[in-house]
Amino acid sequence: MNKSHFFGLWREHCHGKFPSILNEPRNILSPVEAQKISAYLENCPIWVASPGLEKSKICPSEIAGTLSIKTDGKWAWQDTMAYYVRKLRISPPLEFVSHFNEKNGHWPSESEVDVLLLEFPDFE
Repeated sequence: MNKSHFFGLWREHCHGKFPSILNEPRNILSPVEAQKISAYLENCPIWVASPGLEKSKICPSEIAGTLSIKTDGKWAWQDTMAYYVRKLRISPPLEFVSHFNEKNGHWPSESEVDVLLLEFPDFE
């Protein structure tokens, strides 16, 4: 998978060269769009499982998700992305939003995504 098809990897959770969730523009999506996209992000299959829970970096009393990576077979994102889309109404990349709209918000089942064929990119 091309690393340009990864999003939602945040410096606050992953460290390194990733963008900060604190600098992401907020309220980009309408409340309805945010709910639909966050449901898609939450319900797609897990590609790389990671144990433990991650606290929200904007509201530390809440759980944002895990460090697991989810995928729809074309795009991949950290599990916390659904929380931030729902809570802050930040937008995934526009190319992903177009992909989401083409699929009419239908997320794939685990049997529809062959995660063994996906290659994890080198982020170095």
